[in-house]
Amino acid sequence: DVASASTAGLNLSVLAKPHLRQIAARLNLTALLAVLGGAEAVIIGKVTWARDGDGGGGAWVGRHLDLHCTAQGKALIGHLPDDELDQLLNGRELAGFTSKTILSLPALKAHLAEVRANGYAVNDEEHALGARAVAAPVVDSWGVVIAAISVRGSIQQIPSARLRELGGEMVRAARDLSLHLGD
Repeated sequence: DVASASTAGLNLSVLAKPHLRQIAARLNLTALLAVLGGAEAVIIGKVTWARDGDGGGGAWVGRHLDLHCTAQGKALIGHLPDDELDQLLNGRELAGFTSKTILSLPALKAHLAEVRANGYAVNDEEHALGARAVAAPVVDSWGVVIAAISVRGSIQQIPSARLRELGGEMVRAARDLSLHLGD
């Protein structure tokens, strides 16, 4: 519903679909595209690697995700100036889902500095035990973050040793999609 409610979201989802298919097939993981919807990330595109399912489920087009504990959310807000981040999360409690969830705005800001330095965001069982995700920001022709492209899977599918490799893959995928959108 969310994707079809917005022409821009629908166009972005349609343009990203081949990229999501390619990523899912090459990496054997579920590939997602999310955009910022208020103070949440909203999934507008999904391709599941058919042979292995969704790596724990929990992701569907239209699902709203917390920003502070998901790879997609952190990729979407990672480049916001502090004042915009403060305004976006003003008065919102950072919900705790697991023992790894970031629970304070200062801790989130410190973590987002790492996201910016790496070029990608990781959710290492912060939202759900047994699940990991890696995401990178997709930018428009002015360099503004307009979406996050990610892969997700179980901790067996995405062991800790694979996070850096997947981060590089997501940075390349985000760059390719950004360039495609600029055509």
